[in-house]
Amino acid sequence: MGTIGRCYGSEWHLLRYLGRHRAYLNQQIIKQIGGEELSWLDFNFSNENKNCLRDSEWNGLDFITDPDVLRNWYAFWPTSGRSQNWDAVGKLRLANGTEEWLLVEAKAHLHEEKSRCGATSARSIEKIKKALTETKAAFAAASTPLEIWYEKYYQYANRLAALYFLREICQPPVPVRLLYIYFLGDIFEDQHCPETREDWENTINKMENQLGIDRDCPLYARMSKLFLYVNPEAK
Repeated sequence: MGTIGRCYGSEWHLLRYLGRHRAYLNQQIIKQIGGEELSWLDFNFSNENKNCLRDSEWNGLDFITDPDVLRNWYAFWPTSGRSQNWDAVGKLRLANGTEEWLLVEAKAHLHEEKSRCGATSARSIEKIKKALTETKAAFAAASTPLEIWYEKYYQYANRLAALYFLREICQPPVPVRLLYIYFLGDIFEDQHCPETREDWENTINKMENQLGIDRDCPLYARMSKLFLYVNPEAK
């Protein structure tokens, strides 16, 4: 988790929506992915600093309380270093009364799509590469070089690894969806902030093609994209 920008950046805009425009946000999400009702988990407080900018995002699978799921997760993914930081975690209630976890990743400029793994421990690196290799296969991308997942689009890839773990390794599968929120119209100095859905889709399609993802595979059906203006009234 980086420092929150003031009036710019995906984290700022998502927290603004959650705090000031939650009904509209929930309406747009449900319209996009279905369901009846959406509720959100609060972040954890942090005592690391006094200006309250570093309240703790949900990390890895810390939001899950099932000890069997967590034990398997710790065997699948390193417990040291930085894990998946979710911009928001919610619960989606479906029409049949069941609930699904909703894991949210938000983006506001194109540079955010690229990242490489920063692990330094040999044991962690080995575990991450093994997990990503399994995840690649689950997305029908077994022939794609691991380096693209590990060194070029690591942040995106490790979110897919969490989805793969919850749906394919956990028995029974954990009901979960992965939602990417792509903001439109942000103003961020020296960054390319898309103004249109097409701008984002060109970058996303290029990334997914390089990763070798099969968009017809079952896991991909558990992923959704929402394109959201930072200010719908001024679009």
